[in-house]
Amino acid sequence: MAKTDPEAAKRQRHKTIRWVVTVFLSTVVISGIISLVSDEVMDSSSLPVAFLILLAIVMVGIVFDIIGMAVATADEKPFHSMAARKVPGSQEAIATRSGSAPSATTWWATSAALSPAARRRPLRR
Repeated sequence: MAKTDPEAAKRQRHKTIRWVVTVFLSTVVISGIISLVSDEVMDSSSLPVAFLILLAIVMVGIVFDIIGMAVATADEKPFHSMAARKVPGSQEAIATRSGSAPSATTWWATSAALSPAARRRPLRR
């Protein structure tokens, strides 16, 4: 049985914590910016313009929900088959699906922050 390197485990843990904090802060900043901009624009706009802005925000949330769910529920087997056949983009698809690529976490976190559905869902216990 191989011994695990405590320094490597510590570096990996530090890297993971730093990534979580980065995603959290970027999500909060993006949500805050969208909220402030939409509030300012809505205050000085007519009802039809405000409706279109609201519709755009909801549509962005829906798109990010679709992307997040597609990444979360995708099956890796076809991507491994594509990688074995050297199909361009298959390695990136595997990295994104497995969560080793930063884009998977970023898409999911942004989806959760911007999704109107995520704000409406009650917590279940």
